[in-house]
Amino acid sequence: MGIRVRAVSAVLVAATSSGLLAPTALAEPTPPPSAPQPAKVSCSTLDQVQESLDDDIDAGVGGLRIVISSPYASGSSQKNNADDKINMVAHGVTYLKGVDDDSPVPGLARILDKMDRGVDDMRNAVDSLFHWSPGTWNGLEYLQPSMGLAFPQQGTWDTLDYVDEQQEAASDLVAQLRGSCS
Repeated sequence: MGIRVRAVSAVLVAATSSGLLAPTALAEPTPPPSAPQPAKVSCSTLDQVQESLDDDIDAGVGGLRIVISSPYASGSSQKNNADDKINMVAHGVTYLKGVDDDSPVPGLARILDKMDRGVDDMRNAVDSLFHWSPGTWNGLEYLQPSMGLAFPQQGTWDTLDYVDEQQEAASDLVAQLRGSCS
């Protein structure tokens, strides 16, 4: 005794070898999924992002530009100031990644990854500017070792510009999302 099943419209019809048909209700077809709605970003998250972009990233890169181009600072204090500014930018990127992990901002992670790589390049470029001069004997006294700073070349400025560009891209993204935040 075989059972044949055939779907006709929205009713499943089962036929048996005896010829009796028994209609069986078929589940309603599932409507196609609608397009996913973009997630709303909270306005407070966007405020946090913009605040860190201004206070950590922009201020750090701007301060670093001043430090490495200043003819008035002395070597080791200038190196410490440069390291402080780079660390300020690196802290900002780390903070922003944490904010993005807690409350994702569409498109921000990609920008932060680029910015993170830019900070590494910036650190390497700035570190290469500083060099130690060994202590010497001038015949009367021993001169202590000192740190010197080479004049920044275009490649150094390019690394700072790249981080600035990523900061501007993130600020543009925040401005774009500001109109639809909740």
